[in-house]
Amino acid sequence: MTRRWRQHDVDKAIRCQHATDPVLRPGCTVTATVRVGPIPLCSSCHSRRSSVGKGQPSVALPASPTIDLLAWIGTSQRAADQAEQTLLAAVARARQNGTSWTQIGTQLGVSRQAAQQRFTRASVDESTNRATRAH
Repeated sequence: MTRRWRQHDVDKAIRCQHATDPVLRPGCTVTATVRVGPIPLCSSCHSRRSSVGKGQPSVALPASPTIDLLAWIGTSQRAADQAEQTLLAAVARARQNGTSWTQIGTQLGVSRQAAQQRFTRASVDESTNRATRAH
């Protein structure tokens, strides 16, 4: 789904399979140039591949713009903000329906106390933000 604030270059260019793993693939150039089976790879990762797509030919991808890394940061931040708002709403609804902090913490992989502290603080912060925007 494309929204008006998304960068066209980010939407059109195909990201390398390893673009989101800068620790294991520091040389990744992010923009895919070939596809090995269903896996898009940049030229650097394609030259380093070991077992990906063994026995499958590489298919060159059509030329596309280089991924704008700053636009990718902005797009990622907006997605993270939206995901955070969705998570806050889900936790609030779960609490309204009697779900315990222990159950919520288990679902998030944190302790009951960590979940309660995070989401109690977040709801207070959100209330403060709403009150500030109303004035």
